[in-house]
Amino acid sequence: MEKFDLFIVNPIQIDNSSVVKGEDIAQEWHNRGLIKIGKDLGIVRRILSKILSLKGNAYVIPASYRKIKVQKNEALSIAMLEHERMLKDEKRLSNIHTIKDDILWWTFIVDDIQAIENDFFPGQITISVDKLTGRIRNREEYQQWLKLSDISDNII
Repeated sequence: MEKFDLFIVNPIQIDNSSVVKGEDIAQEWHNRGLIKIGKDLGIVRRILSKILSLKGNAYVIPASYRKIKVQKNEALSIAMLEHERMLKDEKRLSNIHTIKDDILWWTFIVDDIQAIENDFFPGQITISVDKLTGRIRNREEYQQWLKLSDISDNII
C-alpha cells in the first residue's frame, strides 16, 4: 500500500505554550518543508487536518518523492523539447526564463507573447516536469495530486 508524507507550505500559527495539555503538536509543523510520515493516506490526512486547524497549510505527497530521480538539468532538457513542440504548433513564446523547484515537479515558465499582446493575465505558460518520471505534468495529474490533500471526507 502506498505511503504518504506532508509538505508544509505555511507553518502553523500557534506556539506550543498555548496548546491544551495532552494535545500533541509536532515541532516540524512550525517550519516549511517535508515531514517524512510514511503512513497511509487516512492517517496523513488526519495530521493535515490538525495542521489546517492551527492555521497552517500543507500538501499530501507520495513518500516515493523523498528521493527525486530527475535532476534540474535533465528536467530543463525535457522542458526545452516541450517548448520546441509548442513553437512548432505556432505558439508565440519567449525562452524559458524562470525555473521553480516545486514539491513534485520542476516548473519552467515562459511568456505567452500572444496572450500578453491581448492583455490576458498572467500571460505565461508553465511546463512542469515530474521529478520521478520526467514526464510533462498535465492538468489531470495536477488535479489528482490536489485531491490527495482533500480532507472533506476525512473523519477526525
